[in-house]
Amino acid sequence: MMCKPISIALAVLALLAGCATVIDEHMPPPDGWPTLEMRTVYLGPVALEKKCWKYQPLYMKLLGGLVIQCVEANFEELTCTQYRPRDATDGDAHEAEHCDGRDHVGESTMRDAWTAWLRSKGEAACAAAGGLRASVVDWSAVEPYQFSCREGVIVTLTHEQVRGRRG
Repeated sequence: MMCKPISIALAVLALLAGCATVIDEHMPPPDGWPTLEMRTVYLGPVALEKKCWKYQPLYMKLLGGLVIQCVEANFEELTCTQYRPRDATDGDAHEAEHCDGRDHVGESTMRDAWTAWLRSKGEAACAAAGGLRASVVDWSAVEPYQFSCREGVIVTLTHEQVRGRRG
């Protein structure tokens, strides 16, 4: 009978989906993760689904998983916006942990977002330092940020300078 293997496979996928929604307590936030001001926006179900769908893991999309809530970190403004259902009444510690730089078990969404933002700022800093090629060889993720450009030049900036503000 073919139904039993399919049932077992679906049960295993559902179990894996549940594991992915747990914060990885063993992995620290990325080095240099800034303190972000937490904001909350309440949305209706359609608007919430539209806003958060892009953050849903592929396997959850394939399983028809519904978006419950999500967060967006804005490193320029040092904010972390939590998008929640309109009828939610209490705060959510799980999403607050994302704003502190923590990811789900087996994922690196927040870590990757921080790394990509910092690398893009380093490339701009290298390009601005005497017309150097916009490429970062290495950087420190802890303020003050140091970007090692290909030409051997090291650019050191504060978070305010990286954000384009005078520090």
